[in-house]
Amino acid sequence: MKSQITIHGSRVHDVGFRLNLLHYAKKLRFINFEAINDVNENEELVIVYVEGDDAIINLFIQNIQTIKPESAIVQDISIQPYTGHILPLASFSQDLQMEQMAKSVPILVEMRDLQIKSINMQERSFALQETAIHKQDEMLTEILGSS
Repeated sequence: MKSQITIHGSRVHDVGFRLNLLHYAKKLRFINFEAINDVNENEELVIVYVEGDDAIINLFIQNIQTIKPESAIVQDISIQPYTGHILPLASFSQDLQMEQMAKSVPILVEMRDLQIKSINMQERSFALQETAIHKQDEMLTEILGSS
């Protein structure tokens, strides 16, 4: 049986929900599985397409609240039959991995840029400290030399 499961909530995106669903789908040995983020007005949705035995799909649905990320807020879960194509789980897994990597690249670039700025500030600070120490040495030499 193929099913479309829609998870409705005020916070179901960008919390790792689809990754948790994927791990659970692997555990239940689904062959065809995919989950996409969508929006309906002000509501966030995770739409899951799954193919498998009815009892296993029902077990999957029953455990969505249990496997959801801690910061996720789910208001409702609906299910309906589905007749369209569903990606193989392995393909969805690769797609999700690429999507997550694409999200992380700008963050990593920003972190690198901030680190470069921090290093440059430290280098300037060290240069100022070296200048101050050199001036202190000159003053001490002058003071001690005049005594």
